[in-house]
Amino acid sequence: MQSIAAKAIVRMHECSSQDISCTSWAFATLAWLEIALLSVIGSRSLLSLPSYIAQELSSIAWCFATLRFVYNALVDALVVVTGYMAFEFELICLSNLAWSFADMYLRNEPLLNAIASASIPRLSEADQ
Repeated sequence: MQSIAAKAIVRMHECSSQDISCTSWAFATLAWLEIALLSVIGSRSLLSLPSYIAQELSSIAWCFATLRFVYNALVDALVVVTGYMAFEFELICLSNLAWSFADMYLRNEPLLNAIASASIPRLSEADQ
């Protein structure tokens, strides 16, 4: 895994948002904490975070929460982006983001309100 992470770090500038999201998800799924890779994922994500789709945002947040890795600048940006894009997200992405922020012990009232406000109209989707 270390050699894969090393190659990913070198090529991260070539990666799309989906590539970055999938890479972070894979390492988190394996519970493999690779600090250098997560730092590069965090800094690279910051460059284009507003262009990420909801699934990519929630995957990255889930990864960092699962691996207990806090990259403060990325967390701050995720809070802002989620706050203004929440109504565009599917319920699963909203719930993943809520869990991720809660797992990182982030209590941001405007963010929680945005997630709650965006979730309420979609609650009927959860029954289907």
